[in-house]
Amino acid sequence: MRKTFLVAALVALSISLASCNTDSSISSNTSDNTSDNTSDGSSNDIIQYKVTYHLNGGTLVNHPLGYEMVNSGDCIDLPTATRDGYSFLGWWIESDDINNPTRQWFKTDAVFTNLDLYAHWDESEYTITLNSDGGTFTGESSITVKYHDNYQLPEDVKKTGYDFLGWFDGNTRVPFSGVYSFTSDKTFVAKYEELSIYTITLNPNGGSCETSSVQVEYNGEYQLPAYESITKENYVFMGWYNGENKWDYS
Repeated sequence: MRKTFLVAALVALSISLASCNTDSSISSNTSDNTSDNTSDGSSNDIIQYKVTYHLNGGTLVNHPLGYEMVNSGDCIDLPTATRDGYSFLGWWIESDDINNPTRQWFKTDAVFTNLDLYAHWDESEYTITLNSDGGTFTGESSITVKYHDNYQLPEDVKKTGYDFLGWFDGNTRVPFSGVYSFTSDKTFVAKYEELSIYTITLNPNGGSCETSSVQVEYNGEYQLPAYESITKENYVFMGWYNGENKWDYS
């Protein structure tokens, strides 16, 4: 009966070492104690290990020290990290397994040695919405792009009576192509300049005409040369045409 109790106790001990110590917590010691572990040799001492966080360009949230002193066998209440333009994937640890050189560290993993945990990131994905302000262009009105990826905006924007000036973010002109460096969705608006003067070119088609062109403002009135001023030997002038369509004389 005594041997059976001893074996049962040893089994219970081995099981407890493989899981987190739920009755313990991360050490509240916030002093700059950076030793690998702490103990004075007493059997009642709690061994502590240092868990260091490597941000890889990010920032820890509400965690100024950048490390934890953790009691042996405890789990870690893993902190959150942020990085502009990136999504936080979690904490990872280097591994001795050559087939799996890194693995993710979870809140359910118990600590039995000093640890270096590395933040893993993925580029965030954003949407560019294009507002043509009454114009037309080839392609979609929205573009999906990842942070620091290349983007391409349409250049063939047309609006009757206007000259396309480019895409704008507020009052700032956005290059047609480049690297997306914003950390949010964006709406780019097309801006235009009203065309003030148009030229009507006149081709007398072998005849003679007093002028070869007429200048006219957008939506303005125009006057083509008088019928009697356009001559061609042995022909009668029938009017001005734009392709197959007869053009209004005024």
